[in-house]
Amino acid sequence: MAQLTHGYEVRMDAVVSLRGRLKEDWADSDLPVPSLNDFLLKAAALALREHPLLNATVREDGIHLLAGIHLGFAVAVPGGLMVPVIEDAVELPLPEIARRSKALAQAAREGRISPAQLEGATFTVTSLGGYGVDFFTPVINPGNVAILGVGRLRDGVEWEDDRPLRTRVLTLSLTFDHRAVDGAPAAEYLRTVGDLLRRPLRLLL
Repeated sequence: MAQLTHGYEVRMDAVVSLRGRLKEDWADSDLPVPSLNDFLLKAAALALREHPLLNATVREDGIHLLAGIHLGFAVAVPGGLMVPVIEDAVELPLPEIARRSKALAQAAREGRISPAQLEGATFTVTSLGGYGVDFFTPVINPGNVAILGVGRLRDGVEWEDDRPLRTRVLTLSLTFDHRAVDGAPAAEYLRTVGDLLRRPLRLLL
């Protein structure tokens, strides 16, 4: 496998703002408030629907596009890493992704997760933002052709005319198998993820 990694900075101001509003609006409900990583999971899934080459596997007879979008997400556990799977993530509303990701991560950390809940990922999202990492090179899980790494949320600066504007940004690190995906399609996938995060109301459904 020839693994390459693209780095891509995305604006998170709209996500941070929307999450703040949800924390207030849903305070008295049983709806789980999505984490930043939950927003990333939903954006990654929706972007895969537009860029199916990233949701594929390489076999001896060629590249096979996979029908379902089943997202694995990395969870640090004592002695290593586990990758629980949210099945059919593209079909789930964001609150349900938040509910499942929290339950699966907790089960993994407590040693209660079943082998079936760790199988079948077609694409994986992994984050080192909690460790202060901006950019890294995630390693593709066998059977997949790509993995998305998430860096820390940090302050950025953009210019409006001659005025500096404080922004909230993070860097995405997409590692992809060059046998299945060229550099341009990988970049287009990242751009789609970034566009979704800049207008996150679409991620709630």
